[in-house]
Amino acid sequence: MPDIDLREIQSVSGVEKQRSETINEYLTRVADRANVGEETARLTKSYFSKVAGFSPSSTVSDDEAKAVESFVAAVREQSHGAEDTDRPDSKERESVETELEPQSAGSTGDATDTSSGASPSGPPRLATGQPSESTGSSGSPSPTIRSSVGSERTVSNRGKFGRLRSLQAQIALTAMDKALLVALVVAGAIIYYRGLGSYPLIAWDEAIYANAAQHAVHRGHWLFPHVNWMVGSGQIREAAFLEKPPLALWVEAVSMLVFGTTAFGARFPSATATIAASVLIFFFGKELHGREVGYFSGLIFLVVPYICAGNNAGRTGGTDMLNTLLGAAFVYLVLKAVREDRSGLFPAVGLVGALTVLVKGFGAGIFAIAVLPLVFVNYRVFLTKDFVRGLGVGGAVLLPWPILAWATYGEQFIREIFIEQVLTRATESSMYTVEGAMFGFMKYPYFKNFLVHFDPWVYFLIPAALVTRDLSTDRDDMTSLTPLFLCWWGVSTMLFFVYTGNHQWYIIPAYVPFSLLVGWLFSLALRREPTAIVGVLVGTALTLLFSFRMAEFSPFAEPRTQHLLSGELVTGVQFLLGIAVVVGAILLFPTVKRIFTDGMSDGGYHIASNIVPVALAVFVVVAFVGAPPSLSKERMQEQKAAGNLVDSGVPAEERVYVGRHAVGSVHFTWAFYADHSLESIELSEVDGSVQYLVLHRDRVESLDRPYRKIGQRPLEDKTIVLVKLQNSS
Repeated sequence: MPDIDLREIQSVSGVEKQRSETINEYLTRVADRANVGEETARLTKSYFSKVAGFSPSSTVSDDEAKAVESFVAAVREQSHGAEDTDRPDSKERESVETELEPQSAGSTGDATDTSSGASPSGPPRLATGQPSESTGSSGSPSPTIRSSVGSERTVSNRGKFGRLRSLQAQIALTAMDKALLVALVVAGAIIYYRGLGSYPLIAWDEAIYANAAQHAVHRGHWLFPHVNWMVGSGQIREAAFLEKPPLALWVEAVSMLVFGTTAFGARFPSATATIAASVLIFFFGKELHGREVGYFSGLIFLVVPYICAGNNAGRTGGTDMLNTLLGAAFVYLVLKAVREDRSGLFPAVGLVGALTVLVKGFGAGIFAIAVLPLVFVNYRVFLTKDFVRGLGVGGAVLLPWPILAWATYGEQFIREIFIEQVLTRATESSMYTVEGAMFGFMKYPYFKNFLVHFDPWVYFLIPAALVTRDLSTDRDDMTSLTPLFLCWWGVSTMLFFVYTGNHQWYIIPAYVPFSLLVGWLFSLALRREPTAIVGVLVGTALTLLFSFRMAEFSPFAEPRTQHLLSGELVTGVQFLLGIAVVVGAILLFPTVKRIFTDGMSDGGYHIASNIVPVALAVFVVVAFVGAPPSLSKERMQEQKAAGNLVDSGVPAEERVYVGRHAVGSVHFTWAFYADHSLESIELSEVDGSVQYLVLHRDRVESLDRPYRKIGQRPLEDKTIVLVKLQNSS
């Protein structure tokens, strides 16, 4: 076996390996400069993959050994007197033509290492190479080169501002990146902002959280959120809400300061978190295998049926979308720290992890489960001072509020946030069961309903997992482990709640890795990978046969929207047209691109490159979502009307007394719109201090004081009356 490493190639070629490059990307750049044959370059990459320990096989073939020697000889011959003029950091920008082309495998992650700073020695990494993107001309970070046996040397001093320039290079966006991000934000805004405040708050969770945020804004309960809680036997009183940590409620309260104590103000944080999650997914996908993965995955996530038309999701106020955003960011940062050997990211990991817990409490633990394989396989990265610093940052952010809550409320806090929310829910007796579960131990039919809630992408999911894994393995690098990690993340989240949960919104975080897998499949099909094309065709056939949206045409499909989703989504011909256009655009991309760009000027091409992603995103919204779903039920309209009666009929500073059992236990929507201090009272306890009273219509005649009837409204199965009591004198 020839004794050749990267340092020799650097020395012979005069081309320095950049920190932002993987080994494959560096070798591709050198090979292009020296006009090395395609087969010689491929075998050379395979050689370095094996000697670095990044390939399942460590045996170097004779062909690979000869190819390396030929590679070095060709580079030596071409490099005499030549200057390195094609360094990535010298490019002002990528051309529009390059940006519109699907990124080739060699430029989007066919790396034999996970980053140039990753030592090939030690355990393998659950990661993929970083896509090669133009970094702009903001600086030239000096790389650290690690040889095939793990030694390293510093090429040059990074300089005082080298770390800052490196950060700028990593986050630099090309013109195409910006166009794709704009497309995602536009699509997200159409789905999640339009008509967001047009329907009343939904009981239970949404109205409870809105009630707590309202109390913070109007009554000053910021540190410990309060709600108008139903306690005892039909009694309403203001009480601390300690079942959840306060961060999501604080965010919602800030939103209400800006937009008012309205349904829109309550929902704006969830809607914004959903759009932000799609942007995060873009960067996640871009690092996994290129910008097309990020674009497709982010768009898929935005139009997931449950996220845009389900309870506690993107168009309702609550904690789950903010939890999904922060939890996905936590996983992203851990993966980035591991794949790039950047332990300096752990303080940020600690911060984001703490914020996730402050949103969802113990429910945030599913993201810790998701990163367990990264910890086990790359444990050395976690045995650093930076990891300890990360723990310190996380503890400093997380611990003050629960310590204060425990000091203030004592056993009540422990009972509500842990015993009732964790221990009690973990027992069978404490959880109601939704019919239709596949196995007797399940409390909710997660698998059956998943077919609706992730439609139509669920039908592409298994082909995506198989194809991405297969193609990654063929590339003979650590990319092969990334699909497995995404599968682990999604499946572990689902299985955890299959055993412990009874609500569909618990598995919303699983839609992030599942969207990435399907987006990856579409990206590979766009690049004309034969097995990916087969995977897309299989997914399309399954969709046409089994999607609930195809019930109009397929005898195998059943319409289930009304039962399983709170809002309506597109079905029938419109959906069929959407599937046909999207799949057709992916499979026929080269032909379509050639037809539309032949003879187009550079200016026209640049304009088209910015318009097409937005147009496709808007089309997907129209074809798969349609009009933004309205999620409220008729009884919530009743509660809003009854609440507005109190809000408009009683001065803001007055307390409103509520006769016992006048309103039901699901009263939080009514309480939000009533927007007054509320207190339950027995009619026998009504005295001269009581002025405004809400009671059941049948109990009005029992009053022994004069009164003036302000109004009445139906509320669930009864009619409530608002009266103003007058003094007998």
